[in-house]
Amino acid sequence: MLVLTALMVAGCADQDAAQSTVNSNPTKIGEYKSGASPVPRSASKVKAPYNLKIGRSVFNNKCLSCHGDGIKGAPQLGDVAAWTDRVEQDLDMLIQHAINGHGRMPPKGGFTDLSDVQVASAVAYVVKKSERLIKVAEQRKRAMECHPINNPSLCTKEELQDALALHMMWLLRSKDRGS
Repeated sequence: MLVLTALMVAGCADQDAAQSTVNSNPTKIGEYKSGASPVPRSASKVKAPYNLKIGRSVFNNKCLSCHGDGIKGAPQLGDVAAWTDRVEQDLDMLIQHAINGHGRMPPKGGFTDLSDVQVASAVAYVVKKSERLIKVAEQRKRAMECHPINNPSLCTKEELQDALALHMMWLLRSKDRGS
């Protein structure tokens, strides 16, 4: 358990600490070394389809150490407000941010043993998951705004039909009770 905690903390360490981390599984494209440039931008673009299963595993086992609790301002998965603008950005740019570091996040989140493909898959996974969560949040918001009497223009045809059917059942039940 202590080793797991140490690994999780290492992913949130300062960029200096991330730079000194030994890369035991170098990428085929290049590796991050102290004082050296991160993986070359032109070479690190992932052209193959993203493996979301690998992405989920990488995210859950590595990235959540910071993105789970929002350490150093890392956007948390499920925080719709934090991810809405991000998922609208170019996926390749988001992948480059994750690979090369961005803001307070060190390259690869400090997990220099990850390949560029693994990082790209994790980013693709987070973007896909966030898009679904954003869509659900928008649907819930719209459903809350829909009111068949006060705001019928905000309701879909199906929602209006459902409301009419429920109202008719309520009237029929009320009539039965009154008899």
